[in-house]
Amino acid sequence: MRCSLGKNVSQADTKGVVTALAISEDGETLVAGLFEGKCIFYHLLMKEMKIEDERGKSIASIKSTKGKNSRGHKITGLQYYGKGKKHDSNAKLLVTTVDSRIRLYRAQDMMLLCKYRGGKVTGEVNKGETSMSTQISATISHDFSLLASGSEDGNLCVWTRYPSPSGRLLGYRKDRNNQPHVLKFCKNASSDKFKFPSAAAFLPVEAVPRGGDRERSRTKFRYLAVGMSTGEVHVVRVEEEVKLSALQQNIVMEGDSPSQLSM
Repeated sequence: MRCSLGKNVSQADTKGVVTALAISEDGETLVAGLFEGKCIFYHLLMKEMKIEDERGKSIASIKSTKGKNSRGHKITGLQYYGKGKKHDSNAKLLVTTVDSRIRLYRAQDMMLLCKYRGGKVTGEVNKGETSMSTQISATISHDFSLLASGSEDGNLCVWTRYPSPSGRLLGYRKDRNNQPHVLKFCKNASSDKFKFPSAAAFLPVEAVPRGGDRERSRTKFRYLAVGMSTGEVHVVRVEEEVKLSALQQNIVMEGDSPSQLSM
């Protein structure tokens, strides 16, 4: 295939530095994430392949309502699930920012559905006088049950989409999940600060192999492809019972250390 610089069909000016992009499944909604922590939505006119003018643009600030994170932070990852927000009230947008938070929104009105904490994403790793910028982005499983994200402390964090009902009975908010399961990829994070999971993706459920015997065929697995900052790519298997324990983990009171999953 031969590629060359083609004709510029359409463009829009965000008046900022674009650090992430996402597009809806039908191609009608384009989302640009900015360095300053804003998401700009554009409506695409598919027949003309043009970005609609200012009338089709909306802006959302991705930030906390109070505290030090009430200012916007760089957006490092966007994932859009569903059709264009004009026609799909169930469409979701997953946003990763460098304030160590992951937010799941309803795309149509940018209502916050759940906020996830527990990993470390600051946008930069320092070791002595040497520093390295990071661009960690969260991902969600195809059935919307689990989320995963790399962390600059050398771990991979896995959350359930929402806290369990039993956890909410103990005071957990249904729109917060601060207790991830942790897969350790770096045994000595203090001495090897430049080694951490930088990208992850869930394999589709239908791609998961099944065992031959009866007991094994009953066991379901989740597989994650994990990319490392040092260049390696791993495939990690998480068994169904781990997923179930993740649902129960949210009853642990805040302040307790998250559980650890073995690789």
